[in-house]
Amino acid sequence: MGGPRSYTHRCSRRAFEAVAHLLAETPAEGEGTALGDIAEREQLAFTQANVALEFLKERGLVEVRHRRCYPATCGDLYLDAMVEFHALAHARAQGRARADGQGADHPDTGGS
Repeated sequence: MGGPRSYTHRCSRRAFEAVAHLLAETPAEGEGTALGDIAEREQLAFTQANVALEFLKERGLVEVRHRRCYPATCGDLYLDAMVEFHALAHARAQGRARADGQGADHPDTGGS
């Protein structure tokens, strides 16, 4: 049989934007929010909300205090989140271009 397979959790751009907006509107002090709150409020599948939230935590845009999530920056969390989203998308496109033999400098001309 084939080699080992790996699975990467993903979320839609719509889900990512919804989570980023909600967290940008969350006060840095107070109750914060949690994964279940996010999924319910934004009507997202739990996994979709979780992938977006974990990505934002990984990038240092969200911090967790007492199992509640808060914006980690004083700036525009939504803008920062979208920069990170597009940077990851660009890096993935560059990787695909290299794999297809198009070279590292080949621009991503795909949609979205």
